[in-house]
Amino acid sequence: MKSDHHTPDKNSADMTSTGNADEKRVHRLTEAQLQQRLEAHQEWMMSKGNKGRIADLSFIDLRGVDLSYSILSHADLHSADLSGSNLEGARLDNVILSGANLKKATMLGATLKNADIRGAEFLGMEFTGTDMAGAKLPDDSRIL
Repeated sequence: MKSDHHTPDKNSADMTSTGNADEKRVHRLTEAQLQQRLEAHQEWMMSKGNKGRIADLSFIDLRGVDLSYSILSHADLHSADLSGSNLEGARLDNVILSGANLKKATMLGATLKNADIRGAEFLGMEFTGTDMAGAKLPDDSRIL
């Protein structure tokens, strides 16, 4: 199956805007929509790209969501709001997290090998034991 990234349908009735003027483009998925995208991504990973599709979670409100031990390698999470989320032990190799909000997220033992995390917000993020080998991390990213 083709692994092109797609843009979420912003007219979908089950997506709701966060309402924050600074985050106009960030939307929340229903639990069912999120689960569907994660399952399709898992299928894509297991079939080596022959079935399913890469998870496009760009501009999605994932605040406080438990994604611990999820396999999200190659997923598109650019400009997603992952603040306060649990990504402990998650596989995020080659993921796109540029411009994502990871404030107060937990990434204990996660892997972010070769991930694009340029411009992401990391204020208060817990990332002890996180493997960031080869990650794209420019000087303007804030890890405090």
